[in-house]
Amino acid sequence: MCRHLAYIGAETTLAAVVSEPPHGLYEQSWAPRLQRYGTVNADGFGIGWYPAPGSA
Repeated sequence: MCRHLAYIGAETTLAAVVSEPPHGLYEQSWAPRLQRYGTVNADGFGIGWYPAPGSA
């Protein structure tokens, strides 16, 4: 199952949107609550971003 997250808002840390929420993408990568079969989602996760104009 693919999971996507898009964030538009005030500046924040990556951890605040990926790993700190109770059921963030990090937890979903190894302990998905709604997975029908099995107990582990071995697909993992990846991260990509676009820097703000002029910040690179």
